[in-house]
Amino acid sequence: MLTRREFVGGLALAAGLPAGLRVFPDVVNVGVLERNGKRLLIDCGEGGVGGPVDWILITHHHRDQWSGARKLGGRLAVPEAERRFFERAEEFWEQADGILDHRYDFRPHLFTGRESAPVARGLRGGEVFEWEGLKIEAIATPGHTDGGLSYLVGRVAF
Repeated sequence: MLTRREFVGGLALAAGLPAGLRVFPDVVNVGVLERNGKRLLIDCGEGGVGGPVDWILITHHHRDQWSGARKLGGRLAVPEAERRFFERAEEFWEQADGILDHRYDFRPHLFTGRESAPVARGLRGGEVFEWEGLKIEAIATPGHTDGGLSYLVGRVAF
């Protein structure tokens, strides 16, 4: 019987996915692209995939998506609409008590990251992120979070 990873790998080959694309299971599924000796991740979970990493494209601000980013050391590209939750996480948490007590329409919620992280690039829906000859399209997918993005790599969406 095939393992889940073998099954997904077989689907990837059948779908004509870009070479060097795989999925790494962490607290979230991490998209891993490897080209020319470099590595790009789509989300990074707790960083179990290991380094070195060139870029990490984050889908949304929830900490399970990016808590391992500091450990991996790659440059972060995040949804521009949620950039403040990455760059000013401590500021968000310092104000959280007041927000919770006085805002009934409170979003985001308490799954925001706890520590700030430097952002190298903010992305908006419709933008194309070019990396090692590969074009990755950012697609606005609000819902799970207000500013969330999905990334289209070939015919695969993360």
